[in-house]
Amino acid sequence: MERREIFKREILMKAFWTEKETILVEGRISDSYHEMTANIEFSFPGLEIVNIECSFIRYPHEECLDALKNIEGVKGLRVGKRFYYELMERIGGPKGCIHLNNLIYEMGMSAVQGRFARWDEMAPPELLNMPKPKWVKLTLQMMPGLRDGCSAWASTSKMVKEADKEEI
Repeated sequence: MERREIFKREILMKAFWTEKETILVEGRISDSYHEMTANIEFSFPGLEIVNIECSFIRYPHEECLDALKNIEGVKGLRVGKRFYYELMERIGGPKGCIHLNNLIYEMGMSAVQGRFARWDEMAPPELLNMPKPKWVKLTLQMMPGLRDGCSAWASTSKMVKEADKEEI
């Protein structure tokens, strides 16, 4: 089948542990019409947005820049199951930019992965080397919000069912 590219979007995320003991996520979204960057600092381990800086590098309309006026409104927002909904409540629709909101959402998801990476750095070797069902049980005790957050962490998944049988 013959084809011709008509649109392209790339998203890049990097998470860093800072001297302030926070997670800093640097994000960039670039597509055929837009390019924007953001730096978001998240508290650890709560993942509350404590600081945010955004810039539009390329955009189709001057009015797009109006979205930056409300960006401080996401401070205090916490990454969790309702993160996207609450993000849209604060800066969605006419208060913001859907492309920037998508970037911020993805940065929140990257902060979650950064938190896991940081916990791995902090964990004693015996925790990382324990049998998986026991590790899953401990993880669910520390972060109950993981349960039913996706198919792997679903109460009905084999992994979680095995963990639920574990004695700690």
